[in-house]
Amino acid sequence: MKNLLLLLSTIFTIFTTMTFSQCTNNVYGLYASLTPNCTGTWQTVTTCGWRGEYSNINVTTGNSYSFASSVGSDVVTITTTANAVLAWGTGTATWTATFTGTIRFYTHGPGCTTGTGCRTRRVMCSGPPPPPSCTDNPLVINMYDSWGDGWNGATYTIINDANGSTVGSGTLSTGSSGTSSIYCVLDGCYTIIVTDGTYPTEVSWTATINGVVYASGGAVSSTQLPINSFCAPPVAEMKIPSSGNNSYNVCEGMLYDNGGSIGNYSVNANGYTTLYPGTIGSMVSVTFTSFNLETNWDYVYVYDGNSTASPLLGVFTGTALPENFISTAPDGSLTLRLTSDGSIQYAGFSAEISCLTPLPVEMLSYGGVNKGEYNHISWLTSSEHNSDYFLIRHSIDGINWENVDKVSSIGNTSIGSEYSLNDYRISDVTYYKITQFDFNGVYKEYPPFSVTKNSNNGREIIKYVDVSGREISPSTMGLVIILYSDGTIERVFN
Repeated sequence: MKNLLLLLSTIFTIFTTMTFSQCTNNVYGLYASLTPNCTGTWQTVTTCGWRGEYSNINVTTGNSYSFASSVGSDVVTITTTANAVLAWGTGTATWTATFTGTIRFYTHGPGCTTGTGCRTRRVMCSGPPPPPSCTDNPLVINMYDSWGDGWNGATYTIINDANGSTVGSGTLSTGSSGTSSIYCVLDGCYTIIVTDGTYPTEVSWTATINGVVYASGGAVSSTQLPINSFCAPPVAEMKIPSSGNNSYNVCEGMLYDNGGSIGNYSVNANGYTTLYPGTIGSMVSVTFTSFNLETNWDYVYVYDGNSTASPLLGVFTGTALPENFISTAPDGSLTLRLTSDGSIQYAGFSAEISCLTPLPVEMLSYGGVNKGEYNHISWLTSSEHNSDYFLIRHSIDGINWENVDKVSSIGNTSIGSEYSLNDYRISDVTYYKITQFDFNGVYKEYPPFSVTKNSNNGREIIKYVDVSGREISPSTMGLVIILYSDGTIERVFN
C-alpha cells in the first residue's frame, strides 16, 4: 500500500512539474519587444515585467538564445506566436532558433501564477559558429543594381563544368549592391548563369577571389569562369532569329529559340535557321533536349533542306519532345523555324546539333505492288558498304507505324542487290517506310510510299514492263506497267 501511494505521489509530482513549468497564460498580454544584437552579452528587454505577460523577441535561425528573469523562482517559457512551447526553465531557459521570426518570452511565478510585481527580463544571443576557413579559392559574387531596388527576380547560378553540379545560387534582394556568401571552390572550370528578372538592364555582377575579378557580366548571360585553369571555349550557342533568317555551318553545338539558353522566346516571332554540316559530305542531325511552347499558339517547324520551301518533316507545339531528325537533303542541311503569337511566351527549346556520315548504301529504287492477299515490297541498291539490315514498317493511316520485318543486308558489295518481302497484314491502302541501318547504328529512313489493294478478279500478273515494253522490276522508279493474264494492263507510278 505504501508503494502504491509513493508511485501515485511521484506521478502527480511529474505531472504538476511539467504542467506548471510551461506557462502560456497571458493575463497582462504583450509588454516590450527586442531584436538582440547577438554579441554574446546580456540585453535588457524590460526592467518591470509582470508575471503573466510576455515580450516579443525577434530571432534568426541558427543563433543560440538565453532568456532570464531577475527573480530566480520565476518560470520562464519560450513559445511561438501561436503559443507552441519551444523551451522552458526556472529562472532561465535556452534555445537555438530553428526559424527566423518572432517568439514570445513569458515570465510567471511558481505554478504559473500571475502578478504585477516588477522583474527584469533579459536576453543573450550568440550567432552560429563561423564557417571553416577556405583553404581553396574563396569565390564571391558581387551584385549591383543601377536603380537601387535589387535584382527584381534575376538570379545567378554557379555551375561546375566538370560534373554539371550547382555550386551555389542567389540574388540581390534589395538595394544597389550586395555580396554573396563565400563559395570555397577548387581550381577548375565553372559557368555563371544569370537570368533576366523584371529589369535586366539594371543588373550587373563581378566574380572575385581575394579581391581579384575573374569574371563579370549582366543579366541573361552565361559566362565562363576559369579558376587557375585552362578551359576550352564553351560549345557554340546558336539562336533562331526573332524575324528573318540566319545559317550556321556546324557539327557541334546547341541551337535555341531567340531567347537563348536562359530567356524566353519573344512575342510575334517568325524566323528560321538553316543548319549546314560543318564537315563536307556529312548530314546534320538535330536532337531536341528540352521543349516548352505555348500549346497550339506557338510552333516549331522542321524542314529537310536549306529553306522553308524544303519538305516539311514536322510541326511541334506544347511540351512533348519532338523526335530526332537527320537530313536527307543533298547538301545535308536542316531548317528550323519558330513562330509565336503576341501574348504568352515560355522557355522555348534547346536542341543538340551534330553531324553524321552518310550511309554507305546507294538506293536505286524501292516500292511495292499488291498481289491480291498480300503486298510485295522490293528495293534495289547499286552498292553497299558496312550495311547491316533494312527495317520495313507499315501503317494504315501514315501516322502510326508498326514493324513488318527486318531484312539482312549483304553488307559489302559493289554490284546491284535486290531485296523483297511479302506483307500479308494489309488494308485497302497500306503505307510503307524502309529504313537502312549500318553496323555502327547509324540509319537512314527513306520517304514513305503506299500500295493500294486491288481486285484482280482471278487475274494473274504476267510481268512488269516500262513504256518501251522492256521487262523491269516492280520496284523500278517511275512508271511501271503491269500486264495481267486476261490481257488487261495497269499503270503504277513508283
